[in-house]
Amino acid sequence: MSRMTLFSSVFACTLLFMGSVYAENGASGEAIAVECRFGGEIGARTEALVEHWILPAWEANPMMTEMFRLRDRKPPYEFPVPWAGEFAGKHLTASVALSRMCDDARLDSMMAALVDELAACQAPNGYLGPFAEADQLMGNWDLWGHTHVIYGLLGYYDRTGSEQALEVARRIGDRVCETYLTGGRRLHEAGSYEMNMAIGHGMTLLYAKTGEKRYLDMARETLREWEYEGAGDYYRQGLAGTPFYLTPKPRWESLHCIQMMAELYRITGDESYKTALINLWRSIRETDIHNNGSFTAGEGAVGNPFKVGAIETCCTVSWIALSIDALRLTHDPAIADALELALWNAVLAYAHPSGRWVTYDTPMDGKREASAHSIVFQSRPGTPELNCCSVNGPRGLGMLADWAVLVNEKGEEDALYLNHYGSGEVRINDRQGRKWTLTNETDYPVSGRVVVHVDPERPAETVLNLHIPTWSKKTSVRLVSGGKVSELKADAGSYLAIDRRWKPGDRIEIEFDMSLHYLRGDRYVEGRTSIYRGPLLMAWDQSRNAEDADRIPTFDVKTLDLKPVPVEAHGVVDRRYAPIVLYEATGVGTAGQPVTVRLCDFASAGAAGSLYRSWLPVEGSGPMATPPVPFKENDKPTIVPAE
Repeated sequence: MSRMTLFSSVFACTLLFMGSVYAENGASGEAIAVECRFGGEIGARTEALVEHWILPAWEANPMMTEMFRLRDRKPPYEFPVPWAGEFAGKHLTASVALSRMCDDARLDSMMAALVDELAACQAPNGYLGPFAEADQLMGNWDLWGHTHVIYGLLGYYDRTGSEQALEVARRIGDRVCETYLTGGRRLHEAGSYEMNMAIGHGMTLLYAKTGEKRYLDMARETLREWEYEGAGDYYRQGLAGTPFYLTPKPRWESLHCIQMMAELYRITGDESYKTALINLWRSIRETDIHNNGSFTAGEGAVGNPFKVGAIETCCTVSWIALSIDALRLTHDPAIADALELALWNAVLAYAHPSGRWVTYDTPMDGKREASAHSIVFQSRPGTPELNCCSVNGPRGLGMLADWAVLVNEKGEEDALYLNHYGSGEVRINDRQGRKWTLTNETDYPVSGRVVVHVDPERPAETVLNLHIPTWSKKTSVRLVSGGKVSELKADAGSYLAIDRRWKPGDRIEIEFDMSLHYLRGDRYVEGRTSIYRGPLLMAWDQSRNAEDADRIPTFDVKTLDLKPVPVEAHGVVDRRYAPIVLYEATGVGTAGQPVTVRLCDFASAGAAGSLYRSWLPVEGSGPMATPPVPFKENDKPTIVPAE
């Protein structure tokens, strides 16, 4: 199927997401309607994920929910992994996220049936997990599993207004409160602190929807429990400016705990929660985000973005979720940079273009392997394909609807923030009831040219903030309105604020600087270099080159030239999994000889199972990098998978 065909078919899909917007000092706010339709690569990947994973996953893995029915039977559901209760919640959360980007009646029916099944499987006391009565909420990662079920149910409630979904979530919240708020138990007794203490985030979300004080009280109790010896202490560590990798619990699951502080800030207006969260976010961005925008080495922060270790799909999803909260709170363009890098490289790389599977680990150099193979220990009879990453990965793409365009949520006058420049259309009803349509006409990021059509329902004033990525050093922006053309000054790494009375037919013509830029790594990657064009990380792929990995030529960046490879010259692999970009890279080698390699976007590299490299032998790209925060091998023990 051609890219144009994919664009046309997916562009016809409709998304409607009712997202909560909070007043600065309260838990309630007016809903903002955002309708998105994405084309190009994003639309194609959305279509593939829904068709080949989201729709058949529950049918092919029926124990996803049946495990809840068998928890008290003899024999019970046997030997679940500690986090098995998350599978249904993560699948529902991902389904809701992608439903915002594709109007598919089959998807709507599946989600409704899944919510019905969750309601039917809930115990009279509100419990909704796979563990027998003696272990309920008091071990394993059971509270963690319930947190993800709450995410899915509340997401479905936002999407559809389903009172059933809200009631099931409330009953979970009530059971948690009866156990840990008024039942004499302490939250740390559940163990697995960074996982189970994420329930506080679920409690704040429930409070935001219901205004029930007990949920907020439970969240505050969770905040106090963070200080228990061995727990994460995220609030105090964040306020103190401690780098995340030096906090007591630097595993990726902690990011869901940290998200609770975003909700507490929205609810209370207490700036300290926001400060702690943003400090932790910035420390992660400085010390632990890899060249492809992903997060963790060995499932945790280690203080070095070049260190090799498992880059788990779930880690990247949690990083994106935290980043969206951080962006909403600050409108910091550096956070929009991080989200763009993660979308075009990490997310599109861990999700196979067929839509059939995601990885567990997506290495910077290596091969892609399906999570169903690399973490097969999580599978059980009735759930042969289920693991934490297979059910969670699609959410990373679906969350684009949460940040592509933002509406100011701080209680000030409405302002729009355009963060995503891929092809598509976003329709917005702001708090004043005004309707806006923003349409990106573009093949971005193949080229840097984007025409943004700004169409209010009727002439209206607002500030439209355009994200100017840090990598675009020279950006041309022209405002065209009523035949008048205005040149606007755009600074890299900022928002360009256009404050005016907009009229139907106005447009903004943008030309981003797609010059190559580079990142040179440290000793962990042998001082090699990553090459970027726009937001895309370039990669060498064995299937697209005659030489093998040990013979990739070294060339001088001053002579490097990229020329697009014509579609008719693509090989069999590229006809099946068309890369976003494919270039013939020519230059001069270290001995003065001409060298040539083919480079594609990192997201497409290794799609056929071939070896790929994103750290390349390049001369002249700058000095070897050093971690922004001094790093010593013995600062922290190596993070290992939690089982």
